[in-house]
Amino acid sequence: MRSKLTPEVQTFICELVAEGNFLNAAARACGVSQRIAHRWNKRGRDEIARLEDDPTAEPDPIHAKYVEFHLALEGAIAASEVPLVRCWHAAGREDWRAAKAMLAARNPKDWGPKAEPPEEPQDILAVIAGAVKRAYEGPDEEPGSDPS
Repeated sequence: MRSKLTPEVQTFICELVAEGNFLNAAARACGVSQRIAHRWNKRGRDEIARLEDDPTAEPDPIHAKYVEFHLALEGAIAASEVPLVRCWHAAGREDWRAAKAMLAARNPKDWGPKAEPPEEPQDILAVIAGAVKRAYEGPDEEPGSDPS
């Protein structure tokens, strides 16, 4: 069975991805199942990895079109990010939250969410004591009220 991966299909899928579509939608728009499109991409990625792992290995001509598809798809994904980052960057001039989110994405160590410090031991004991006290008082009784 012949592969549906033709230069025209590759070009169309990559154009759609470069416009911001995800691979799944781009593939379906071309009449290709998303499973097949992901398989093409994986075959190309795996062939590149095989060649990188063994410098003496020869490229497999059967996989050449999948390597080309993978590389074209990677380029389309990168191209789709550029206008989105520009938009995010422009939003950061108007809204500090967009600027902080961009900094956090770029440098999470310095700008990402910080871990909350652990509660102090006495705070934990107070929480436990309060829970125990409420459990013994029951849901219908007010703290300190006389149950009789």
